[in-house]
Amino acid sequence: MRQEIKEKVNIELLNAEALIEDLKRRKFTGLVKITTWEGEDYIPIYEGEVQKIYIITKGGMEETSYTSYGFPQTGVVEIIETDVVSLMNGLREDFDPESAGPLALAGYGEEFQPTTPALHVDINHFIGLAHRSHFNGYLLFHTQREPLGMVVFYNGEVVGVFAPGRAGERAQNYISMNLKGSLVSIFLLDSEFVPLLLAMGRIEKIKGGKIMNREELNVVREDAVARRMNALLYHDGGRVKKYYQFFYKGHEVKGILQELFSMEDVPQESVDFPGEFALYPLYVDTEPRPISLSLRPVPEVIDSVPPERLAELKDAFVDEMGPVGNIIWKKVLEGFGWTEEAVPISRLEEFIKRLAEEIPYKEHREAFLKRVRRS
Repeated sequence: MRQEIKEKVNIELLNAEALIEDLKRRKFTGLVKITTWEGEDYIPIYEGEVQKIYIITKGGMEETSYTSYGFPQTGVVEIIETDVVSLMNGLREDFDPESAGPLALAGYGEEFQPTTPALHVDINHFIGLAHRSHFNGYLLFHTQREPLGMVVFYNGEVVGVFAPGRAGERAQNYISMNLKGSLVSIFLLDSEFVPLLLAMGRIEKIKGGKIMNREELNVVREDAVARRMNALLYHDGGRVKKYYQFFYKGHEVKGILQELFSMEDVPQESVDFPGEFALYPLYVDTEPRPISLSLRPVPEVIDSVPPERLAELKDAFVDEMGPVGNIIWKKVLEGFGWTEEAVPISRLEEFIKRLAEEIPYKEHREAFLKRVRRS
């Protein structure tokens, strides 16, 4: 995941509001990070649009909108250029490996090709290229806010397809239905890690509990080593920090630390934070069989939200949002790659949540949600 600091300056010397407006004009994609004595504030920006703001302190993390945010008086501001997938991982919600499967690690690996619209990629041509080069890695289909699916390659062959709550043919269908307006990123993986990633597609916890420090985490690790397990040890430190440790026959293969906008390999000795742990046995197939892949964009949404229902939703949003409601409505639609004639019913609740995030005042946000969920 790419992270490159472009500028670093004391906030007392900076007109912060003017900086954000300049980044908007430049269609910047990346982060504005503000480090203070109390903690860190993150402002993710995608193509000039401020997404939301995260305020991280020792007491936890708070999310707010840009219109409700007040810049601190002291601190250091860093402008960090990053990739779309890093921003997506900061904005998404589901990282639980039991429900997300391999998609929990979406964005992990070495970037093989910069993000591009999915409809611009010739999938069949890439499959041929992957076969000739014995490619190990995956295609990640996603929006700017969430992963939509993952196609995993092992030694040049397609060996797994995953989507939220789906695998195999059902996952292929889901990706196909969401190709229009989606993005695709390509990542390289170490060949020995691919079977372990595939094994995350079907896992069930056998042990869990609270951990306060490194010593308590080591007790769980040593148990996995002593039993020569193929396993995933997942350590959840909350929204800001998670750790995935993979074992094969009792040997640690990989440890991955996932923070708000980054994901990297780290040794187990550097992991020392409280949280909840879960131990998952992994059923590892070291010679996964190739499967067929057929991804074609679905020309139209089969089940779209009825026009009258969408009109009610739009009216409620504009009423609570105020004069800029129509502009924000259009921006959110475009962010999903939809038109008003083709909002899928299956993703209506996600769309409602996204609209609610744009309403800066809590009472108006709650009134909007109450109104649209009652109708």
